[in-house]
Amino acid sequence: MNEKIKDYIANKKVSVIIPTYNRATTIIKSINSVLNQTYSNFEIVVVDDNSDDNTKDIIKQIQDDRIIYIKNKKNLGAASARNIGIKNATGELIAFQDSDDEWDKTKIEKQIKKLSENEKYGAVYCAFMYIGKESTYQIPDASEPISKLEGNIFENLLQRNTVSTQTLLVKKSVLNSIGMFNDKLKALEDWELALRISREFLFGYINECLVNVYYSENSVNNNIENSSLAQIYIYDRYLKFVLDKRKYIDSILYMLRTINKVQNKKVYEECINKLVSFGILDEFSLMIISKEINRSERFIKKYNFFIDLFSHDNFTKYIKENIENIENNNNAIALYGAGKIGKILYKILKEEKFKPRCIIDKNNIIEDGITILSKNILPKEIKLIIMTIPYEKKLIEQIKSEFNVKVIMIEELV
Repeated sequence: MNEKIKDYIANKKVSVIIPTYNRATTIIKSINSVLNQTYSNFEIVVVDDNSDDNTKDIIKQIQDDRIIYIKNKKNLGAASARNIGIKNATGELIAFQDSDDEWDKTKIEKQIKKLSENEKYGAVYCAFMYIGKESTYQIPDASEPISKLEGNIFENLLQRNTVSTQTLLVKKSVLNSIGMFNDKLKALEDWELALRISREFLFGYINECLVNVYYSENSVNNNIENSSLAQIYIYDRYLKFVLDKRKYIDSILYMLRTINKVQNKKVYEECINKLVSFGILDEFSLMIISKEINRSERFIKKYNFFIDLFSHDNFTKYIKENIENIENNNNAIALYGAGKIGKILYKILKEEKFKPRCIIDKNNIIEDGITILSKNILPKEIKLIIMTIPYEKKLIEQIKSEFNVKVIMIEELV
């Protein structure tokens, strides 16, 4: 270790912020993992968010003058509790620990050393081991390229949060510059803070699991409604800073899986409307995918197909090109399937001046101005049918055998 690094480490005090609420059974394990650090120049600021168990008594039993105990007069939430801890911190560096997780004893020492290697680093984080009810795995995965996890990580971080609060060591001057946790968010406030830091500062990364994060039944991020609203807020605020929004399709679709579980209809519609406003997925694609996602092989095949389909810069361009290759007139086109895909595809084609003659389905009705005819009365002028249901080869063969028409499968448009 060179003299510059030695001097840096010797003079940096770390304030470790631990918010807690009714965690009397786990708080000792958490605090001890900090007290056992190989680096000793630190203080622990425990912010008790108005617990009604014996948390205070448990903490008072620990004989160490580096522990500062603060109890809120009312429950404010984790973000506000951490902010109170930051305001009361006297260290130049801030670290965060949760009251039910554990640190490796070398965590602070290794992070300070890493921080000292580049004066442009505003923060350093490490990998962590997530220990769930049924599985255990490392985040980020050890195989991920360091180039994506270190330096200017904003765009990669916006795709997926890899910076858990317990893994973070940040300069207090950085927090003074960009602000503290957003206490209006009821979930994912750690992700939002990391994104804000990454907009202005470089990140250092240690590819070692220096934190054990344990699954918690009452974690705020397990609240589907709060988590969905927080995700929408984050993408609404930060997508405008990226040039290529299309590479966030996978992330948006993953987020949609969470939103689909929201029971509050008003919140659900608010989230869906916001997704459309991002300009990545249009109403067409959202309506196709916005249903409870199961894990059947058939659905996964369709799901991956739609990811590919909506990766095109202009979906209607591909529809148009395929239709223009067929010599016909507007009245010669029909769609097969009057489900969500069929009805919205009908509107897209109509706007592109390729108005289909009708949609073929089991009903013989007019709905929303769209003529839906039974296949038993297929108009004789129809020469082209666009199958709106992907991966239905048997059905396509049946249509071809019954009618002398050309059939375009929607998956051919990718």
